Amino acid sequence: MSIRRSIAAAVFVAAVSAPTALGAAPALADTAPTPTGQSQPDVPATDVPAAETPAAETPAPETPAPETPATDPGSGTPAPGGTTPAPGGSSSQELDDLRVRLLRVMAEPGHSRYFQERAGKALDGTVEDIRHFLDVEMPRIIRDDKRIQVLRIIDTAGQGTFIWQAGQKALDGDDAAIDHFLEVEWPELVAKERRGKVLHEMIRPGSTLTLNEAAARALDADELKAFLADLDTIDGTSARIMIAQAMSIGGPEVREAANRVLDSYDPAYLRSFLLTGLGEAQARDTANAKANDANWRKVLQTLIRPGSSLTLTEAAAKALSADDLKAFLAGLDGTDVGEARLRITQAMGLGGPEVRKIANRALDSFDKAYIHSVLLTGLAEAQARDTANAHQPEGGNQGTGTTPEQGGTTVTPVSDTTTTTVTTTDTTTTATGVLASTGVDAPLGAITAAGAASVALGAALVAARRRRQHQS
Repeated sequence: MSIRRSIAAAVFVAAVSAPTALGAAPALADTAPTPTGQSQPDVPATDVPAAETPAAETPAPETPAPETPATDPGSGTPAPGGTTPAPGGSSSQELDDLRVRLLRVMAEPGHSRYFQERAGKALDGTVEDIRHFLDVEMPRIIRDDKRIQVLRIIDTAGQGTFIWQAGQKALDGDDAAIDHFLEVEWPELVAKERRGKVLHEMIRPGSTLTLNEAAARALDADELKAFLADLDTIDGTSARIMIAQAMSIGGPEVREAANRVLDSYDPAYLRSFLLTGLGEAQARDTANAKANDANWRKVLQTLIRPGSSLTLTEAAAKALSADDLKAFLAGLDGTDVGEARLRITQAMGLGGPEVRKIANRALDSFDKAYIHSVLLTGLAEAQARDTANAHQPEGGNQGTGTTPEQGGTTVTPVSDTTTTTVTTTDTTTTATGVLASTGVDAPLGAITAAGAASVALGAALVAARRRRQHQS
């Protein structure tokens, strides 16, 4: 009986345990995999640590927690990578950058005193003050200063000059026109003005200066420095313009040399001519002018002199050597009006009344052709008239006067020898009739007889008067 009871109890236990084992298998499959073939008697016990594994990870999100106190402004502990100190550092850096930028602008040349005052005030201000000056005030002040600069430039240049005209046009335009004038037009016009000063100092009568010597005389220190710097970099077009200007005011040698050079477009060759060739040509013109002046003086002294009736060519041939004569005659047709006036003035100082008369008429005239004709022929013709007038007797026939200034016989007035009116009249008439025939060709015998008759008649009248007085 006990054996049956033991078997029955075992069967019951097995029947009761089977569902529990089958229900536990899916639960174990949802957990971490286990080696195959291994038993898991403690499955319920092992479920607790498996569930607690994520709980062990919860401290991970709590690692930034220590940073939270560092954000407290009252905390003295700096937090690496924190955000609060960043705004303070960024603002300070921006202020420094703006100040550096403003200082650079203030250091630029050409700004007005008002600009510097406003910039200095902004420099002492905040970020907003500096930014406002740079973005708003500075453009306006610079624009106003540029217009003021243009006004000063044209005032210095003077009304009607090229600089004045260009400046007025710029003032009527926009900001771009002002900038173009200040940066392009004005420098070019000033450079041209400097070149003009140098050329007029170099290309003038009597000059033997080189270009650099003329520049040193015509320009001040700053202008000279700018001129020489400009000359070092002068382009072909500017060099040609300068040479053309020299040709327009130069003498024959300058014109000839410049005309040859203007056929070239080589800047180096043109610059070389400006530095040396132009001065050499001017020196030749000066030497030729001195020789020509000496020749003219010799010719005029031969032409305008007492007794001369030579033509200009005849006087030149008489006064000059063969070579000088050739050069003199070759230059006659090319004599400009200025030199013609000079030579006419010299002739007037040497000549007589007719020469002075025609010289004055020529000097009062503005007709170049007339002035030239007076020089070539009119002076000689006037001198011939002066010579002819000098050979005529002064005051007409000699010896007909009855005053001490005139020649001839002095006759005592008959009125001094008689008191009778009728007799005096007749005597005067007779005397006048005789004196009317006097002169350089009158017969001396007739004159003597008439004088004797007059004396006898006077004596008779005196005797008759005394007789009447005695009888009475």
